[in-house]
Amino acid sequence: GGVGLPYIKPWSLRFGIPAIFSVVTTLLFFTGFRDYKHSKPEGSPLTTILRVFVAAVRKISQPIPDDPEELYNKEDARSTSSLRFLNKAAIKLPEGQEQKKWKVCSVREVEDTKIGIRMLPMWPTFIVIGIVLSIGNTYFLEQADHMDRTLGKIKVSIPIFLLFFSTTSRLFAHLYSLFTTQKFAPPIGIATSMKWKPEDYIGLRIMVY
Repeated sequence: GGVGLPYIKPWSLRFGIPAIFSVVTTLLFFTGFRDYKHSKPEGSPLTTILRVFVAAVRKISQPIPDDPEELYNKEDARSTSSLRFLNKAAIKLPEGQEQKKWKVCSVREVEDTKIGIRMLPMWPTFIVIGIVLSIGNTYFLEQADHMDRTLGKIKVSIPIFLLFFSTTSRLFAHLYSLFTTQKFAPPIGIATSMKWKPEDYIGLRIMVY
């Protein structure tokens, strides 16, 4: 599609052909809706985050215990020292734990909330990256079509630009992963690296420790 569309002149066909294929693939996707296994929702992650903050604020005057046995840890998870204020949400209550979900949370729920907070700076970053990549991928062929593509007596065809764009992207992703991932990922803890595969474009792999 990326090779043939630049040679179609009417803009109505340029946008119409991808739109038709998008509609067809969407309909094919929904034809298998009955075959999917539907699982009942088991609560929202946003509700869990809110519960952790509410429980921590309710115990704001209590000191953080040094003994892990004083924390509600039904999944046998490990409590970390980062964002220690939220650890107060897991302090056990004398009257029971299961019935007081807005007063006490498990260590696993607290740690999941911490992971979500650490990811907040990455969300706007990847939104901006997605916008830039989408604009580049959308108008790359159009820019190549309007530039002077002559190289001496040879006129470079548009598919050559597309091949060059794809090859350099994969090569850069491979070199980045080869020279920087092993060096910078372990000490940072939250490592963002470009994963290269022959069958993929540039994939982003996020590892949160």
